[in-house]
Amino acid sequence: MPQSDNIPNDILIIGAGVLGLCTAVELTRRGHDVRVVDTGVSNASSVAAGMIAPILEAVMDRVTPERAVLMRDARSIWDGFAKGVGIAIHPAKTFWAGRQTTAMNKAIEQLEIQPGSVTDEGRVSVMSDVLIEPGPALAAMRSALARPVIKAWVGSVARTANGWKVATGQGEIEARTLVLATGASKPMAGLPPEVARLIARIQPIRGQIGSVPDRTDAVLRGLGIYVAPSGEGAVIGATMEPGRRDLEPDAAAGRQLIEAAEQLLGRPVARPVEWRVGIRGATPDGLPMAGASGEPGLYLALAPRRNGWLLGPLVARVVAEAIEGEIQDGGAGSPHAAALDPRRFLTR
Repeated sequence: MPQSDNIPNDILIIGAGVLGLCTAVELTRRGHDVRVVDTGVSNASSVAAGMIAPILEAVMDRVTPERAVLMRDARSIWDGFAKGVGIAIHPAKTFWAGRQTTAMNKAIEQLEIQPGSVTDEGRVSVMSDVLIEPGPALAAMRSALARPVIKAWVGSVARTANGWKVATGQGEIEARTLVLATGASKPMAGLPPEVARLIARIQPIRGQIGSVPDRTDAVLRGLGIYVAPSGEGAVIGATMEPGRRDLEPDAAAGRQLIEAAEQLLGRPVARPVEWRVGIRGATPDGLPMAGASGEPGLYLALAPRRNGWLLGPLVARVVAEAIEGEIQDGGAGSPHAAALDPRRFLTR
């Protein structure tokens, strides 16, 4: 049985990916009694390059200026969040090394959130896009919690007189408030129908990434490809395959990524390549679901598409403010709460 079995908790978070752990850290800092339950298996947050890249992501996705500001603001939260948890931010130089350099630089300027600059080699340099190491970052957030993550499968949830009861492989856990940070998973048994319908709108997107013993000092990006420093080597990625949930690496996709990476680098990529696959979640408008679900005591921190690491602390802040009632009571909540509100999909 988990230590918390039959003991009412303030807040229970299901899921220990970047959104779940960021939210747990934020709520712990605010003085809440927080527990996290997670399967302990690899998730999309651990199978990631760890790029915090508001500028190039905004340009490649051709977002509106308003969404570009949201991404910039998410980046600005990271410095204080990382310092408080002990996460190292690596200011690796980031370059657009693909084609259409002039158009890319113009697109960056049109966002009006940060100018780019063209290097002597004809690349666009972006200074605010940085890196973290996902494995150490996840470990640092776990260590920042007051109590260890409960390793268990979650079978179902049920409303109780005082909140929620969660049935796990280690027993039942009760909490007054429940936060679902379950990635691209399908709706679990026992959820209220409206919440289940919200989660069912999340599309899985399969992403394949490779680790190579090939050190690079800068992040190089092009259309559908990046090469980024990671530990003693580099990572190459990543595919974006909507609708797929299978986790077996695809040899053909791997060859395409290697070929594209070699074009960026201008040289062969060192072997061997260790391939990994993660399943991201994405909403119809590309932004996460963060905040109240519409069901009392039930909150969501889900579906950041490929920007989980960038948006993690912002999602955490929005969810914490919703739980504490700051927005509803007229407090100074995040200006981006409405854009992330899960209930925006209930009327569509």
